[in-house]
Parts: sequence; C-alpha cells; structure tokens
Amino acid sequence: MKSYIYQIRNLLDEKKYIGQTINIDKRQQDHFSYLRRGSHFNRHLQSAFNKYGERNFVFEILIMSEDQTEEELNILEIQTIAKIDKKLRYNISLGGQTSMKGRKHSPETLVKLSKSHMGKKASAETKALWSKNRKGNRHQAKLNENQVHEIKFKHLAEKKLTMKEIGELYGVCGTTISHIKNDKNWSNIQSLDLSETLINGKQRYSANKRRKNGYSKLTEAQVREIKFIHLVEKKLTITEIAKLYNVARPTISQIKLGKRWSHIKPLDTQNIVESEEMLINNKKRYNVYKKRLYTIEERAKMSKVRLGKKASAKAKARMSEVKQGTCIGVKNPAVKLTEAQVREIKFQYLPAKQLNNRQIGELYSVSNTTISKIKIGKSWAHIQPLETKSELSATLGGSI
Repeated sequence: MKSYIYQIRNLLDEKKYIGQTINIDKRQQDHFSYLRRGSHFNRHLQSAFNKYGERNFVFEILIMSEDQTEEELNILEIQTIAKIDKKLRYNISLGGQTSMKGRKHSPETLVKLSKSHMGKKASAETKALWSKNRKGNRHQAKLNENQVHEIKFKHLAEKKLTMKEIGELYGVCGTTISHIKNDKNWSNIQSLDLSETLINGKQRYSANKRRKNGYSKLTEAQVREIKFIHLVEKKLTITEIAKLYNVARPTISQIKLGKRWSHIKPLDTQNIVESEEMLINNKKRYNVYKKRLYTIEERAKMSKVRLGKKASAKAKARMSEVKQGTCIGVKNPAVKLTEAQVREIKFQYLPAKQLNNRQIGELYSVSNTTISKIKIGKSWAHIQPLETKSELSATLGGSI
C-alpha cells in the first residue's frame, strides 16, 4: 500500500502544513473542502487561508513510499516537521501520534478536566470582549464596517460577482461572505439610507410602469376609454371591446381587474365627455359595432325572447355532429377556409418555409394559431395531397 507525506504551502510567506495519508486524492479534497467552509481543524492554516485566499495555497507531495507500517510513517512525518522552522509551519503538534487524532481521553482524565473548569467565572473584561465579538467589532476581524457595508449593499445587491470572487476581493473566504449575506456575521450593519433607498425604488417602479412598453398595443388614451367608458357603460362585452381595439380578450379582462394599466386614473368629467365624443366620431372603428350597442333593458328583452325558443331538429343534428367530432372541414359553420385553401397552406406554403405562420395567416385572413393547428394536424387533418393531375385540375377549376 502506498503512503504519502504531503504539505500545503503558502506561496506568499512559504509557511507549510505537513501531513500524512494513504489516500492522497481524498486527503487533498478534504483539506480544501474544510478550508472553503471555514471549518478546518488547524486554526492557523484556516486563518491564513481566509486572509490570503485559495489561489495562494498549493498541495504538494513530499515523500511517497510503499509497504510502510503506521509507526514508520509517523516517524517520517515527525522528522519532516522537525526540519522546518517553527515560524514557517502551521502544524500545532509535532506530528505522528502526538496529537489527539484517533485517541480518546480516559475516564479519569475527563473527570479531572471537568473539575478544573468548575466554579470558574468570566471577568467583566472578558464578558465585554465577548459582547464586542457578537456585535461584529472583533479584535480578529479582517473586515471593517465600511468594507462589510460595501459587500452587503453593493456587491451582494448587484449580483455581478460570486461569493468566492467577493471573498478574494477582500482577502476572506466565500463562507465569510455567505455568513454576511445570511446575517450570521455583521448583522448589526444596516443600510445608511434605507428609507431613501425604498423611496427611490418605489419611484423607479412607478416610472417603469408609466414608461411606454415596446410590446404594448394600446395607448394610455385607449386604456382610459376602455376603463372609464366601455367597462362602465357595459354596452359591449369584453370580447367585443377586444375586437374593437384589436387585442386579446384576456388583455381587456386584466385591465378590468387592475392587473394591467393599474396606474391609469380617470380624468375629470369634462375630459371624459370629450373622450366619449372622440370615440363616437371615430367612424373607422366605431361604425362596425354600431348595431351591437344595446342598452341593458334591450339585452334583457332579447334574453327573455330567447328563453322560450327551442332548437330545431336540424340545429340539434348539427350540434350533435360538433360534439361527436364528425362536423369537420366545410361542414363546420364557423369555418373560414376552403379545402383548396387548406391544401395550399399544408402542401405549398408550409413545406416551402418562406413565410412564417403569422404571415400565412394574414394572407388568408385567419390567426397564426389556425395555421399552427393545420401544421401539427389538430385542424383539417383529413385533408391529404392530391395524387393525380386530373384531381388537381378539378380542384383548381380546370386550369391545368
């Protein structure tokens, strides 16, 4: 079995930690894992690692041997540590079995240790020092309050650097930055002008809501018409209002519920009247829906008239076909395309890929969703390509 004597060397001051192992890869991984987490058993090495950063430490193999006993390996480790000056090593013990690693105190020793600590009380000075340590004013602290303030409210807020990179910037480990972020360390440091930050944040948020959205299809004037004229008068349904302004139905619904354009407030009475007159005078959009403007009383009368009516046998048969899925193609009363047009879309435009779904939809006055459903076979799946020239000629009116 192979055994190793290794060192962890500081590139800046050449101080070293010496150790032994029989699994060199795992030992290296364990050392740096503990150091990154700030929980290494050697406090001197951990302190140096926090101060100088991981990039200034290297793991090196000093001696590799085979078929050595544990005692021989211990002696080799002690000899290696003894060759290094005390000022240039991190090792606390002399190596080998001189430390408590792998050993336990006897019951008698534990009793003696317990009795030695009984009745001891901390002095007032010690208590004051503990208090300062808890508040972040630690005598061993590597960061001052200004640096912690920069870390908390600049680097961590901007999220441009990782915790490890911030730690290297200030000569501390990533774990220290993580503790600052989670308020485990330096929790007493607060923003210098927190109230001002919140006010500025609200102002920026409000300004962003009022800023013109590049994808918005409505202007503020149109939204004001929708919110305080159409939705208040209730002469048009949400679907009709959506068609009037060429937007989706959910857009009008979200305006009604205040999920969108909630910052738009009503104008004074005079402006509302002027907006209403402007809407009526806009014949291009308004005249199309003139016949659909009914009062609430007229809608109630129409509803009562419909209550006594029953569907004819022909209408019932059509509804049954729709439910069973047999009302397909041109049999569907809501269809906007002919079979010839669908065949052009399926076997001419879509395979060519020169136009996208929206452009093909505009060509045939249908939505891009209709074209998409034709493409994936959800609509008009029964339409197949014409195989013979005579069938194609008959479909196109004998032009071939």
